[in-house]
Amino acid sequence: MSNFSDNIIGETGIVSDINHNSQTIFFDNKYSDPVIFAQPLSYNGNQAAIVRIEDIQSDRFTASIQETSNLDGKHINESFSYLVLEKGTWQLENDTLLEVGTVDTNLLSSDGWENIDFTHDFTENPLVFSQVQTDNDPDFVRTRQRNTNTSGFEITMQEEEARNHTAHLTESVGWLAISAGSGNWSNNSYLAGQTGNSVSHNWHTIDFEDNLTQSPVLLASIATYNGADPAGLRSSNLSSNQVDIKIEEDTSKDTEVSHNKEAVNFFAITGNDFLRGIPLSEGVFEENSEIIDEGKWDVIYDGLNQSEPLNIVGMQNVLIINSTFNNVQSGDAIYIRDSDNVHIENVTINNTINNDAIDIRYSDDVYIDDIIVNKISGASDLSGVRIWQSTDIIIEDSEFSRIFSPGHSAGIKIARGELTANVTIDNNHVYNTYGNGIVSGGGSAALEPNQAHDTPNPGLRITNNLIHDIGKTPSPRANSPVHGLYIKAQDAYIAGNTVYNSFDGEGISIRSTAVVIDNKIWDTKLAALAFYQDAPAGPSQKSVIKNNELFFTENRPKADHGAAALLRLHWTENYKNSIQYDTFKVRNNKLSINTEEIGNPALINLYSFDNLTLVGNDFIDKRARTRFFQYIGDPLIRYEERNTNSFNEV
Repeated sequence: MSNFSDNIIGETGIVSDINHNSQTIFFDNKYSDPVIFAQPLSYNGNQAAIVRIEDIQSDRFTASIQETSNLDGKHINESFSYLVLEKGTWQLENDTLLEVGTVDTNLLSSDGWENIDFTHDFTENPLVFSQVQTDNDPDFVRTRQRNTNTSGFEITMQEEEARNHTAHLTESVGWLAISAGSGNWSNNSYLAGQTGNSVSHNWHTIDFEDNLTQSPVLLASIATYNGADPAGLRSSNLSSNQVDIKIEEDTSKDTEVSHNKEAVNFFAITGNDFLRGIPLSEGVFEENSEIIDEGKWDVIYDGLNQSEPLNIVGMQNVLIINSTFNNVQSGDAIYIRDSDNVHIENVTINNTINNDAIDIRYSDDVYIDDIIVNKISGASDLSGVRIWQSTDIIIEDSEFSRIFSPGHSAGIKIARGELTANVTIDNNHVYNTYGNGIVSGGGSAALEPNQAHDTPNPGLRITNNLIHDIGKTPSPRANSPVHGLYIKAQDAYIAGNTVYNSFDGEGISIRSTAVVIDNKIWDTKLAALAFYQDAPAGPSQKSVIKNNELFFTENRPKADHGAAALLRLHWTENYKNSIQYDTFKVRNNKLSINTEEIGNPALINLYSFDNLTLVGNDFIDKRARTRFFQYIGDPLIRYEERNTNSFNEV
């Protein structure tokens, strides 16, 4: 597989002093087939205006502000962000799909629309951005889009309103399609999203919801065609937290500038590093026939069927594919140590006894895809995959079940070890286990002042996993409970996971700073989602819990630890660790209890807490005796923002 660090596909920048005079902007890198995106324009001057691009070269492009023909053409200084990307279909480091293309067209919206087909279908409707790349016709012109789906979209151009029914010369129009979401792209933090049908000629605020730490490069495009009048976007008050945006019509035909509400796609990114990706055909989407390229591997194990362990020790460039391991009991089914670039795909491991299915130690660049681990039994604390002191590990699209090992076993476990970094666990299915689903663990005793465990694990991403029927121990245990996700890593990114039927503990249990978003958790014996001050804060000094759905039903496992709440936020001064977090926000979550059968737990259990903000949450309690909060100590909540939450008792 190609190295992401070797393949620069783009960069970003901000131009802060653009006006009606042409200005040449130079790139920091050279590109073979660059496509430029440079909208919206700021709003220092209120005349209808766009950024007009021309003369795109491998290392530069030229831009100016263009006003409509009924104005004087002179415009005060404005600012705009730009993104340059190499044309093609790309896979990013976090497996996000990105496609960049161009189309030559002379169509205005009065004439029709161009149909654009993606070269590779997206799993969900992507966000599309577009920009005219040329100035073959000097008339004022910009783009409109509509009908985006997983396989393509429609695009056209619009001149100013007075001339939109005339002809326009053929222009090259650039477009970009990217999956919605947030994360890290080549050490640049980004957020890609859509507003919904809420943006009109009035200013509308887009909240970046704590995803960004500094004012970003911003791109935006109107995504719908609810109003047919020619229109574009303008922006104002851009900061790390939000931006104001509105739809701008022109006055070339009349003075009416009202516009129907439209959906707007936006992309905000911070950081100064180049943007990197690899061609899709070289990514994780490739077929087995492409993977088995003897020139890429020093050793290939293809079609194994054995009951003995496979030991990969001190090796490089190893491919294990299309293989089965049955009833292995003399060691781990696959043991990897001091090795680099090991690829495991389409492998089944059945009935490993007294050992882990896969054990990775002191190794780098291990990729695991499409494996099945079915039954591990015997000794205590066994796992489907165990990671120890290793970096750049990807585990995806795999299944782990019937892990009948007592103690703190797990489907996937990052064991203690301070060297582990950059682990991605995506789209796996973990179920029917005695122990945890996914663990990033560590020791409990402090190794030095202000350090409560030995596993910071930077770069941990746990996304889109399905975890259920966890903690099915055959008899009660004296030690601490097990959970769907148990995470001690600092600044972990936990997103899009589904967790239910945690019979022994919590759905997701966080022990340090983390971003926990878009997860769905229900029917857990203890809290659905919990935070404990067990570990030092990560470099971000910030935790965010947002857009999660937490609920209990009549099928919730019976709790013998008291009435555990849906959300438990445990913060006690000097509890294991005295480090204070700069920011802790709980926003836009939905917490609901709709049945009397589970007793009287609170929706949120709050200990004495530092810098906690509750914003935009939806609390639903349909019991006769509602109980939204249980306070222990004096939580320092920003009460002035409590009224932005919704409390629905019936």
